[in-house]
Amino acid sequence: MNNVTADISLKNQFPIHYNDLLTYAFRLIKNKDDAQDLVQETYCKAYSNIDKFTIGTNARAWLYRILYNQFCNQRRKKSIVWEHSIKYSTKNCTVEQNIISEVEIIDSMNNLDEKYKIISILFFTKEFSYNEIKKVTDLKLGTVKSRIYRSRQILKDEISLIKRNRLLLKAV
Repeated sequence: MNNVTADISLKNQFPIHYNDLLTYAFRLIKNKDDAQDLVQETYCKAYSNIDKFTIGTNARAWLYRILYNQFCNQRRKKSIVWEHSIKYSTKNCTVEQNIISEVEIIDSMNNLDEKYKIISILFFTKEFSYNEIKKVTDLKLGTVKSRIYRSRQILKDEISLIKRNRLLLKAV
């Protein structure tokens, strides 16, 4: 089989994996439109790099790897943009404007949904380990970890909002 025939055969395998890739992308991103965009970017990357695919290897695994790499690249770019915007927005602030008080953090924690609040208090203020929280709450370890992660994200957003509001009040 020559390279042209192999390329056509491989390209015919790509559509078979679309739904699986879309499901995987959605699990990574949690947004249907962004997941579809990621899968589309994956296929574009795969088609443009088809000459790098080794005939006889697993096309499905190759596509998943491309999708995961695309996801990581997007995340890295968004992280860099976010860090830059935070640095830029706090560049001319005084130290007092950038410091969040313990009371503000505790208030933010108290505003969390109950399922996040209990675990957050145990983890952040009482310094319980994941396993200790698991024993206290009778939840699975994975659930404990995911809720701590989610509560951390929510708290970061809350603290950013407090900082932004503080900047707006200072500007007025």
